[in-house]
Amino acid sequence: MLQKYKYTLTYVCMMACLLLCSCGKKATDDSIEMSATASETYTISSRSLPVAAGSAPTTGSFRLQGDILYFQDGADANHNLYKQSLKEDAMPTKELGDLEGSERLQSFTLDEAGNIFCFVRKEEEQYFFRKYNAEGEQLAEQEITLPAEQNRENFYFLDSVADAKGNVYALSEKNIWIFDSTGQEKGRVAITLDNLLDIGVSKEGNPYISYYKDGDAHQSMSLIDGESGKVGDKLSILGTGQLYTGREKGLLSYDTHYLYEIDPVSGKSIAILDLLRHYVSADSICAVAGDGKEGFTFLTCKDTAIEVITLTHNTSNGGVATEEGKTTIHLVAPLASGEDPDLLKLVMEFNKQSEEYFVTFEALGLSGPDEPGTYANTHLVSDECPDLLMINYYYYQIYAEAGVLEDLSPYLNQSTLLSVDHYLESATAPFRTGDAVYGIPKGFSLWGLVGRNSQVEELCDNMTIDSFLGFLEKNPTAKFEYGGQPPRILELCLKYGMEQYVDFEKGICRFDEEEFRKLLERINDLERSGGNDDWESLKQSNNILFAEIALNDYFTLEKEAMSYGDDMIFLGYPSLDGKMVCEMFLDYNIGIPKNGKNKEGAWEFLKYYLLNYRIPTDMPTEKEKLNSELEAAATPKYKTDENGEQVEMPVTQVYLFYNNSVAPVYALSEEKAEHIKKAIHSTKLMTKESRALLEIILEECYGYFYGEKTLDATLDIMQNRCQLYLDENTN
Repeated sequence: MLQKYKYTLTYVCMMACLLLCSCGKKATDDSIEMSATASETYTISSRSLPVAAGSAPTTGSFRLQGDILYFQDGADANHNLYKQSLKEDAMPTKELGDLEGSERLQSFTLDEAGNIFCFVRKEEEQYFFRKYNAEGEQLAEQEITLPAEQNRENFYFLDSVADAKGNVYALSEKNIWIFDSTGQEKGRVAITLDNLLDIGVSKEGNPYISYYKDGDAHQSMSLIDGESGKVGDKLSILGTGQLYTGREKGLLSYDTHYLYEIDPVSGKSIAILDLLRHYVSADSICAVAGDGKEGFTFLTCKDTAIEVITLTHNTSNGGVATEEGKTTIHLVAPLASGEDPDLLKLVMEFNKQSEEYFVTFEALGLSGPDEPGTYANTHLVSDECPDLLMINYYYYQIYAEAGVLEDLSPYLNQSTLLSVDHYLESATAPFRTGDAVYGIPKGFSLWGLVGRNSQVEELCDNMTIDSFLGFLEKNPTAKFEYGGQPPRILELCLKYGMEQYVDFEKGICRFDEEEFRKLLERINDLERSGGNDDWESLKQSNNILFAEIALNDYFTLEKEAMSYGDDMIFLGYPSLDGKMVCEMFLDYNIGIPKNGKNKEGAWEFLKYYLLNYRIPTDMPTEKEKLNSELEAAATPKYKTDENGEQVEMPVTQVYLFYNNSVAPVYALSEEKAEHIKKAIHSTKLMTKESRALLEIILEECYGYFYGEKTLDATLDIMQNRCQLYLDENTN
């Protein structure tokens, strides 16, 4: 696994994204080929390895050699190499003795005989190849000559592997270096691949490199051909791209759901183990080893605690299911684009602690308003009905109108911690009809426009449709991140201004009247701006800029301020009265279908979920937790410096994608905390009917805005289509 010490956070963020985007496949998806053994089960045993106090095992360096684990300790000044038995309770021992002075071990690997090959940086930017035997005795040393154009100060051997022929391959940022077993350089393979993921060796002893290219559906892998000095053909693979030697052939990789065996000859990735079913959390895996057909060994690490998980194949009765005797509860996410690792981990934790129930998770990846309706009217009224359903709040009304959801209020009222009053009213409102409650979302983000406080302050709490358009007329060079074309401006005006032209109670719209005509004419006369591909450069200019963002934590505006070089203000959207209004996007709502067969078990999991799950990328919907977290975000932290003075400390740090860096964030000012609190309590639900009308209007406005239709013709079509929709969908 890449030991990218200099780019650790970048790598972690990239791997988190890969875990999310690589696992959104249902188990029966045609794109995943299942081996005959994929449904077999294993006896699970686990044990924690003793770790010295203060040590910090570098998880990217883990190497398994039989029953011995080798790893580097990040707390060691030299990043020295340690080894530890998986079978005994002994503490890890330093393998290479003490490295000298400022020597630092950058990367290491082992061959089948147990020889250790190390890449060490010394003072004055010298780099050495060293070979040790299994007892840690040095056998060879060779200084590595870097090319003249190489920046020696920032040079790094990221990872290394040994093939079956005794060659050692070391990966740097631009080259794969090839050495023989004594350290003599045999050549280099120049690499121009973006998003390098890993380097590994197949069961056959051949070296491969994995990588990801923007736009590709999956990660890729290529053979490293030392003879030709080239990287071989591209093979599309499943999994995150982390490569481990295969148990019988090829290589192993994994995603949040499956362990895959990759056949380099056929190019196929075949699922050979269901990780979820065996309680293996993919996001903490540090090493994998397969033992023929007998089983697997996984090493996981969290907060320096190393756990060894051993899966031994069940041979009796053709493999006895680990969930034998438990009732299966089926959770389906029909609108999920992928399976969230944190949610899957919660499912595994529930399965571990529950003596009665075993939850299975399935992400179908449906999209668009028609597919949930089809699902509601087919699966949810059939024998295939799941026990739990994850509901996107956009389409909640579809399920509610189909009458396929169970009222949760009798369950929720059993506990004060789970009563509806425990949650933000604005968060539960979209899932309530009268006194009935059909779901409780666990997290939310707030969507709206932001701008530099120094430029757009006049719009704060005064952004009516009229004042918003007046501001754009007064500042014709204002830019929008995704373009300021007329349809986009119209969408912003109508998002929460639809009631000005529609009486939803009476089911009447007025899009053919003078008031709406003037709105379209006014927007049509605005200065037009296209998409802004170079938005990062515009941030450094004096242009008035608007961006539409998700306020998903307490420090989002602080992060935006670092990016724009100025204090940022959250405006929300234009409203009828000018007061702030924003959209609350609600995540991770789980309901119980009426036709589910295991409602008691479904509630047991839902209760566990509501009490224990915290969406890491959102703000919580629980009122007490939200207030507590916001208070903590606005409470300064201090330390005493060497002069006895109180110095303010950061309360957190944020990753800045625009410049690939980590920045400290200090406590929010009282004013900024109040601004966020105000936004939280300024949300408004955009109904299904409003969304449908807005979609019609945006479809029809293009003809007028781009000169293909007259305004009269455009208004007539809009009025007729919208009125027809209201006639068919309102009382």
